[in-house]
Amino acid sequence: MNRIDILAYKMYSYDTDAFIRDVLNYSKNSIIVVFDFDKIIIHHKPSNIEFKKDTIYYPSKRNLYFKLLWYPIYLWQLTKLLFAICWKYRPRICWIENTDAAVIVGILRRLHLCAKSIYLPGDWVAGYRNKKDILGYIFKNIIFPVHDYLACKLNDMVLDHTKEIAEARYRFWNKEITKKHGLYGYKPQVRSVPANSGGDKRFLCFLGDIRKDSGLDIVIFALSEVRKKYDIALKVIGPENYERYEYLKKLAAELGVAQHVDFLGFVKTDKLAEVLSDCFCGINLLTSVDSYSSYTIPGKFIHYLQFLLPVLTTKGGGPFVSQIQEKGLGIVIEPHKDKVVGAIIDIYREQNSYRGNIIQYINSQPTMSIREFVES
Repeated sequence: MNRIDILAYKMYSYDTDAFIRDVLNYSKNSIIVVFDFDKIIIHHKPSNIEFKKDTIYYPSKRNLYFKLLWYPIYLWQLTKLLFAICWKYRPRICWIENTDAAVIVGILRRLHLCAKSIYLPGDWVAGYRNKKDILGYIFKNIIFPVHDYLACKLNDMVLDHTKEIAEARYRFWNKEITKKHGLYGYKPQVRSVPANSGGDKRFLCFLGDIRKDSGLDIVIFALSEVRKKYDIALKVIGPENYERYEYLKKLAAELGVAQHVDFLGFVKTDKLAEVLSDCFCGINLLTSVDSYSSYTIPGKFIHYLQFLLPVLTTKGGGPFVSQIQEKGLGIVIEPHKDKVVGAIIDIYREQNSYRGNIIQYINSQPTMSIREFVES
C-alpha cells in the first residue's frame, strides 16, 4: 500500500499558497485538495499516484436556494473522493478545513481509514436571526451547528482561527464538545508591488462578495463628497452579482461618479498584486448585526494587509477589529456617510504612515507551522 503522510482539504483563501508550501515542506508524500469557489482540485499528489480526473466542477451561482439544490450532489461527490483517498492510501494525518468534509473524514477516522484527523472550521454561523429567510435560518441555525458538533466529536483535534468561535460553540451547546482543542493562526505575507505611477495611491478597494450589508452604497455616497477635494476612485473586485452590480452602477451614475467606480468582477489571486498596486485603502463596512464576521477574521482583512492596504471597517467586523484599532492598521467607524468621508480622507492623507504600521505588525507576528499540530 502506498500510504500517504497528509491528506489536506483546503478552502481557497488568503493563505492557500502559504499553506500548500507548509504541507510540502513537511512531506511531499501528501495529497492536497483545494475547494476553489466552483470546483474541487487535486492540487498536489505524489508522482506515483494517479486520479481519473483531478477536478470536480460545480455551478458557480451564489444564490443560497440554488446551492441547496446541488448540496446533496456536492456531498456525494465529496464523500466518494475522500473515501477513495482514505481507502487506497490510509493517510497518517487528515487536515480538513471544511465542516462537511470534516464530518465525512471523522467517520472514516472512526473506521480506522486514517490515523489522525484535525478539523479547522472557518467560522461560526449559528445565531442567524432573520426568520423571514427560512432556508438561511434552517441552514445556519440547525444544519451547520449539528454538522459542526459531529465534526468536533468525530475528529481528534479541533483548531479554531479565533477564541470567539470556540466560545460561541461552547455557549450554543452549554458544554465543551471537542476532544482536543487549539488555536491556529496564519502570519500574513507582504505581497504588495510598487505603484503603477508616482505619488500617492488613489484607489479605494472592495474585495469579496457584494451583499446588501456590504456598505458599498455608503462608500459610493461618500465618494461623491470626497471627490470634491481629492481625486479618489473605487475598485470593486469580486464575483459578479447582477442585481447588486446594477443597483450600485445606477447609484454611482445618479451621484455623478460612475466613471470613478470600476467593477472588475472576479480577479485571480495571482493578479491581485498588480490590480491593487494603486490602491490605498481596503473597505469592509458591515451594516448588518446578523453578520457572522463577529466570530471569525474576514478573509478580506488579511488580503488587505498582505497588499499593505489599511482597513476601513466597522465594529461588526469581528475580533480582529481591536487589532486594527490598537496597531493603527486602519480606522473603525460607524457605517454612516459622514464618518466614511472623514475616514477616507484621513487614510488617504496618512497612507504611508498606515502602510508602515502594517509592515511593522506583520513582522511582529509569529510563524505557525502545521508540524506542531500534526506531531502533537
